[in-house]
Amino acid sequence: MNPSVIELFNLIKGHMPDILFMEAGNLSNIYLYRTDDYWVAFERSAFNLCRAYSGSIITPMKVANAPFPIVMASVVSKDVLPATRNLSCLRRTEKLRVYDAKKLSGSDASFSKWHNQKVKNIVGLLTREKHAGT
Repeated sequence: MNPSVIELFNLIKGHMPDILFMEAGNLSNIYLYRTDDYWVAFERSAFNLCRAYSGSIITPMKVANAPFPIVMASVVSKDVLPATRNLSCLRRTEKLRVYDAKKLSGSDASFSKWHNQKVKNIVGLLTREKHAGT
């Protein structure tokens, strides 16, 4: 299996509750987590990353123990510099980078609209699966 997929799975399995808790209060940062050849961001960080870099790969997903579908945005490691070139790095470690994205942050309404648009297909799929199983 691809090392990026394994690292992403381990990140989600081991840290998703903490990430979602942090993202709930995140208004102006991008938290990027390294998973081998990719840097990934979730929820509001994903929203801000997409506003900073149009080449972001958007992945809506349903994660076990998460009360709602979430949105992940990712960039290939070689593209992380162009994606964040106009942002101030607040923290830099091997597996985590935090960027100040105040100038990119949208309103709660714009985040909600973006989020709903990105997860609408997965919500429809989950609803069809639930009805098919009853």
